[in-house]
Amino acid sequence: MQQRNRYDKKDCLELGILAEEAFKVLATQRGWRVNESTKFQNINQHIDCIIEKDQDIYNVDVKSLRRRTRWDDQFELDWTWVELHGVREKDPGWLFGGSAQLYAFEQPTFFVIISREVLQMLTTKLVNTSKIARNASEAKYAIYNRPGRSDIISMIETQHIIDNSWDIWDR
Repeated sequence: MQQRNRYDKKDCLELGILAEEAFKVLATQRGWRVNESTKFQNINQHIDCIIEKDQDIYNVDVKSLRRRTRWDDQFELDWTWVELHGVREKDPGWLFGGSAQLYAFEQPTFFVIISREVLQMLTTKLVNTSKIARNASEAKYAIYNRPGRSDIISMIETQHIIDNSWDIWDR
């Protein structure tokens, strides 16, 4: 059972669990076998599940709908958060330190799936690492560090992910 982290004062944990379950259902409907990740894989390698079909096997990190800030009521659909360094001091983050081969980003009517290599390339190309955002609303293509945390995150336009997707799975 996943545990709520100390910063989650709203519903981030529940949203993540719902997105993972929805993704697994879609994968199964498309003929993929879905295997649960271990606790170690989930926490340390940023893998939520492993999908298999024929000779293809992929480690997948599922990302639920996100808000621009934890306190917003509306989800941010046009911009997607990417993590360049994790919340733990020695955690290089899910994009550059995880072991997922695919990322599945939830949208209201579909999941957009992108390969790790392509998302890394897009992020490296689009994010200006010398531009520091003072708050979450300034994090578009800039580096943002949440107060009191070790993470380094940024936002890129969701359309870039859609345009470079591995696949899109309608719900």
